[in-house]
Amino acid sequence: MSLRIENVSHTYRSRGLAERPVLQPIAGWQVEAGQQLLLRGVSGSGKTTLLNILAGLLTPTSGEVWLNRQPLYALKEAARDRFRSRHVGYVLQAHHLLPQLTALENITMPMIFAANDRSNRHAQQALALLEGLGLAEFARHRPAQLSMGQRLRVAIARALANRPTLLLADEPTAALDPATGASTMTLLQQTCRQHNAALIVASHDPTLTDQFDRVIDLKSGQLHEVSA
Repeated sequence: MSLRIENVSHTYRSRGLAERPVLQPIAGWQVEAGQQLLLRGVSGSGKTTLLNILAGLLTPTSGEVWLNRQPLYALKEAARDRFRSRHVGYVLQAHHLLPQLTALENITMPMIFAANDRSNRHAQQALALLEGLGLAEFARHRPAQLSMGQRLRVAIARALANRPTLLLADEPTAALDPATGASTMTLLQQTCRQHNAALIVASHDPTLTDQFDRVIDLKSGQLHEVSA
């Protein structure tokens, strides 16, 4: 697995409003299989914008993202959605679990989409993920019946459902108390190591710095490597 971005920039444009450049052209930035990287930056610095571009969700104003040698934005939207479902897991800041589905169903949904079938093996794999995250007894619970930390773990399981080569996490500890945040981050990192998935965590939490071998600061639209 390799992730590479070339000359990626992004400017938000809205009718009647001034253009808002968020990312300046970023070239030659790469992440290899199994690497774990912390992307730091203050709120509004563009961390979520960059993650959305890396996930294939937001077309950059310029440049290209290469994942597993595939240029993401050379794909049409439907093909890019299918590619993302197989290769990218994304833990969103607000989790975005579907409220009408159980924890188990939330995890099987991306499996069904990627494989285009409803095989019983999806439920078995989803239950195994829940067991690994200590949530097997909550498989039939809906999101409203789970704590914030439990919903986050379900979101992590959903992101790992298709064994992605790249896992993105946007402020995964922001809504958690320090103890729960620390255990959740440990869980996220350990799970990615088990699957040899590359991990990129976007956060402005200063306590996370020592947990990552690579730390990148996003300032004024540019990426600055802090450590390697």
